[in-house]
Amino acid sequence: MFEEGHAFDPSVVGVVRAFHVARDAADKQAALERRAVGTRRMQSISQRADLKNTASVIAYSEVQRLKDAGVDNILLNGGGTSRENLRRFARDAMTRFR
Repeated sequence: MFEEGHAFDPSVVGVVRAFHVARDAADKQAALERRAVGTRRMQSISQRADLKNTASVIAYSEVQRLKDAGVDNILLNGGGTSRENLRRFARDAMTRFR
């Protein structure tokens, strides 16, 4: 997609934010409570599917658990690791799902 060493272009970066336009304080509180429930659910799912392992364990155990839980898309955060780490994930783990 991009050549290695390309200049940063903020127009190709996506950001996701949750939002709710509250009608009043009670509606805001209800939205915050729904978000907290959703956050706890996602934390529970992600703790059971930690993507820090070998390619075969990630592919056959961790990613499969996410798929079984209904996850269709995985947004990866390599925590500042190299691009080679992402390439390894794509090549060695995700190709098993094509």
